[in-house]
Amino acid sequence: MKTPLVQERAMTERQWQALVLAASAVVIILTIWCLAFGITIIFMHLYYIPITLLAYRYRKKGIAAAALLSGIYCALVIGSGAGATEAAGALIRACVFVAVAALIAFLSEAVAESRDRLKKAGAIQMGIIQNANVLLIVLDKNGVIREWNRAAEEISGYPAGEVIGKNSIWKQLYPDSRYRKEITKTIGGIIEKNDYLENFRTTISCRDGLKKTILWNTKALPQVRDEPSQFIAVGVDISERARAENALRESEEKILLILNSAAEGIYGIDMNGNCTFCNAACLRILGYADEKELLGRNMHWQIHGKHADGSEFPVDECRIFRAFRRGEGTHVDNEVLWRADGTSFPAEYWSYPQRSHGQVVGAVVTFFDITERKRIENALRESEQKYRTLFDNMLEGFAYCRMIYDEKGRPFDWVYLSVNRAFGQMTGLYGIEGKRVLEAIPDIRTLTPELFDMYGRVAQTGVPEMFEIDFKPLRRWLKVSVFSPEKNYFVVVFEDITERKESQKRIEALLRVQEEQLRIINTSPAVAFLWKAEDGWPVESVSENISQFGYVPEDFTSGRISFPSIIHPDDLERVTDEVAYHNTQQARDFIQEYRIFDKNHGLHWISDYTHIRKDEAGGITHYEGIVLDITSQKQAEEDLRETNNYLTSLFDYANAPIIVWDPGFRITRFNHAFERLTGRTENEVIGEHLSILFPESGLQSSLDRVRSTLEGVRMETAEIPILTKSGEVRTVLWNSATIFDEEGKTIIATIAQGQDITDRKQALDELERLNTNLENIVEERTRALNEEVQQRRQAEVAIRESLDEKVLLLREVHHRVNNNLQIIISLIKLQARSLEDEEMKQVLSDMRNRVQAMSLVHERLYQSKSLSSIDIADYTRFLATQLFAFYGVDHRRVALRTEMDKNQLDIETAIPLGLILNELISNALRHAFPGDRIGTITISSHLEGDLISIGIADDGVGMSPDYDWRGSASLGFRLVNSLVDQLGGTIEKKNGEGTTFNILFPRKTTTGSV
Repeated sequence: MKTPLVQERAMTERQWQALVLAASAVVIILTIWCLAFGITIIFMHLYYIPITLLAYRYRKKGIAAAALLSGIYCALVIGSGAGATEAAGALIRACVFVAVAALIAFLSEAVAESRDRLKKAGAIQMGIIQNANVLLIVLDKNGVIREWNRAAEEISGYPAGEVIGKNSIWKQLYPDSRYRKEITKTIGGIIEKNDYLENFRTTISCRDGLKKTILWNTKALPQVRDEPSQFIAVGVDISERARAENALRESEEKILLILNSAAEGIYGIDMNGNCTFCNAACLRILGYADEKELLGRNMHWQIHGKHADGSEFPVDECRIFRAFRRGEGTHVDNEVLWRADGTSFPAEYWSYPQRSHGQVVGAVVTFFDITERKRIENALRESEQKYRTLFDNMLEGFAYCRMIYDEKGRPFDWVYLSVNRAFGQMTGLYGIEGKRVLEAIPDIRTLTPELFDMYGRVAQTGVPEMFEIDFKPLRRWLKVSVFSPEKNYFVVVFEDITERKESQKRIEALLRVQEEQLRIINTSPAVAFLWKAEDGWPVESVSENISQFGYVPEDFTSGRISFPSIIHPDDLERVTDEVAYHNTQQARDFIQEYRIFDKNHGLHWISDYTHIRKDEAGGITHYEGIVLDITSQKQAEEDLRETNNYLTSLFDYANAPIIVWDPGFRITRFNHAFERLTGRTENEVIGEHLSILFPESGLQSSLDRVRSTLEGVRMETAEIPILTKSGEVRTVLWNSATIFDEEGKTIIATIAQGQDITDRKQALDELERLNTNLENIVEERTRALNEEVQQRRQAEVAIRESLDEKVLLLREVHHRVNNNLQIIISLIKLQARSLEDEEMKQVLSDMRNRVQAMSLVHERLYQSKSLSSIDIADYTRFLATQLFAFYGVDHRRVALRTEMDKNQLDIETAIPLGLILNELISNALRHAFPGDRIGTITISSHLEGDLISIGIADDGVGMSPDYDWRGSASLGFRLVNSLVDQLGGTIEKKNGEGTTFNILFPRKTTTGSV
């Protein structure tokens, strides 16, 4: 507010002194000059100037100075020789001068006091304005701000320096032009009428963007003289109150909405029981169309005045009215209420007193139609026994327990309050109710202490938990769900998941294999692409190893080569359709296989692992791809298909009957030879039990022989009768092999090869009969010497024929054994191809070579003229050649030299010797010539008396002198040492360049041909 203060000219004390002295000097000099020229009238009036200045400025001191100046005037006049009259006039003027000075000094003092009081009043007024807690503004009729107090600054955020002297603040406070125009119109009316406006409410926009509600009182200030009209506006920030009022209004609207939206009926009654309000649900449930039908009516007689049987319900017994009569709430669910149409319904109601200023003024009643609930309760009672039966017969174990705590509040024990039948069946704990767990299972705290923490936590917090635990007291895995119906109590529901856990372990083993495979794939050379989700899939980035296809990243990122242009034309449409399809699916990842051209136009199969990248709005922006060259894999798959087809054909069309069954003795494979043997087709027997192949007379013994294979027992030349479809019984000579899983522990199948020896067995029986007859004949002829020669000749003929048959039979045995060993070799190769583990593959390869060494013995015996012995030199060269081919050794890098004497070995010596040679030659081929090293393997044999000496030498890298080959854990060396001992021989290793082993063993004398 502008304060009317007396303004004075800002003059310093020195300026005042100079002004007074100058005026006094001028007047004195002028007096001397006038008196000198005889002028005595005019100049004396000039003394009023310095006298007035002295009196105004210095007041009391100014009067003394004025008196001094008056004395100087009198002295000058008298000293100029003036007469008595003039001297008396000068004295009178001097007295007037002093009197005027005194009057001016008095008036100046009075003005100064008034000015001081005015300053103090103005300061107080400004203090009130600036320190007021309300917004206080002074403005003129043009809206120009004259005063803007501190509260105005704090409330609006605009400082006084930016506001005073301007009227632009109104646009900032009221940015909405229409709202500002409305306010301006209201204020303009005040200005025109000099009126007073009270409680004028507006909403201002503060500098920080907040909206505040201001309650204004505005009045025109009294106009002072010619000053322009001014107005004072006092504003109070009522934003909080406005928000509270809005909140209250919204709350009332919500309460009304809730009241009318509530499903339960609600009504109010006064102290006389008359209805004061009711909601829509109340009208609907009671069957009234309008609340006017109930308002003011006594609600007891309107809806509660009769019992369910129609008898009168006395008002004194009304428990609804009890709420306001006794001032306490009540809850009832066994009475009826009556509808407008005169029908009743079972109801549940609550009646609570309604208070105002501490006094009960009525009650509020809430009620439900519980007809359906009553029906459900009856149904529940009827089904309670059913649920109890279900509880007792549920498969999961159930226990309701109370937790017991020690003095420190820690779970210490629990009591079984209720258990079901499955609990006892699964735990073996019967009659457990009422007993403590430490009494039933004393070592449970030691074996499973975590149960106490988990059960105690659930019993305390009420938060249910579910977990799986290895319950050591029962040696079982359990899946446990525990919850708390009330504090310190808990319920346990559990099931035995031991079998599932064992299955999970097997699955985890398979998953580990898969994870290892995935790790290998992820670390293999893979090209990373980032395509834009646009036509033509522009390549935004590609990894450097795109060079494996002959390209450089710039070929694609520059747009010089488009990615679709390198896709094989026969695959492009399929790839495009698959991408479009996956764009519409939820999953963001998919895999495609298709062909692309390298830069030299070579064709490659690739596997494209693509991830769809989306923006926040869900739009597809990019495709992220990992491209793997799977050309070799595709070729390997094709080779594997061909191999599988070959092995399947080999199995199906083998001359020997072959059958495969699972651990449940269900037939899984059945080749054509077996079909011809039994007269049954493969489709007829697949999935059937093996018992259908055995005659009833020997069924049990046959099954016992077959069951032994589950214990790892191999059937070797086991004679088992087979029942054909026609009912004929054939005698079959069986050989079996057990097939294990990858871990080599679990049997997954058994394969058996049979040989129908029915005819041969009959021939042998006939041969036995003939031998018996021959013996009788020889015995008879011994008694008659004269007939001996003739009988002997006949016997020799019969023997020769018999021996020929035995030779044929023995050759057939060698041939069959060789065939069986070849089947085993094929099965080992098939198993090896299905394995990923390189170490297991090597083990199977070694096994295959050992079986091959034994097979060669039978093959050579079968092909030789003599069935009792084989040529050691021929056998050794053939075995070594086979091993060179198996390991893929180039003869130009590693040469084979043999220095073998002609010696014959029987089968008992040839098989172990073949296995020894297999191990030592294989060891030399694998380890003696690493990299591109060139060398020679020399095999020699010669006789040393009755001993045969065998030497195996190489000029390779040799073995470490510290290596203990005799005590080695290697299966190969253990097998060599064991077989040398079996031959009754010795083995020595010579030190020097490379490795040399010398074997000595006794020579067995062969009998030549059979």
